Amino acid sequence: MSMRETTGIIITNTRGEYLLQERDENVSRYKNMWCLFGGKKDGNEEPIATALRELQEEIGIVFSPDRLTYVGDFMITSPEEPERVYLFKTEIKDNEKIKLGEGAGYAFFSSKEKMLALPSPGWMKDIIRTYF
Repeated sequence: MSMRETTGIIITNTRGEYLLQERDENVSRYKNMWCLFGGKKDGNEEPIATALRELQEEIGIVFSPDRLTYVGDFMITSPEEPERVYLFKTEIKDNEKIKLGEGAGYAFFSSKEKMLALPSPGWMKDIIRTYF
């Protein structure tokens, strides 16, 4: 069985709020749920390269590698294909404007309780509890 490799990026702003993506219905997983920005590796792409590419594609901001911090990785078990997620964190500066390239929307959240109440997969709730 193959293993899907993806990235997830914990994004904060200068006020300490967390940025989450509302996924749309045009995706294969986690339709209409709130998740981290990120996505699947292309070929032999290194996880940090995936994270940088996904940030540019999904929020329209070009980050340099030194602005991302590797947090760790974890496994998502799935009946169709297990998934390894490489987790990074970064901060958006006040002068950087988000231009949504994928998904139904996005929002900043300051309350862990509000984020946990959103429709999201179990692994996302685990990330919120552990890293937010």
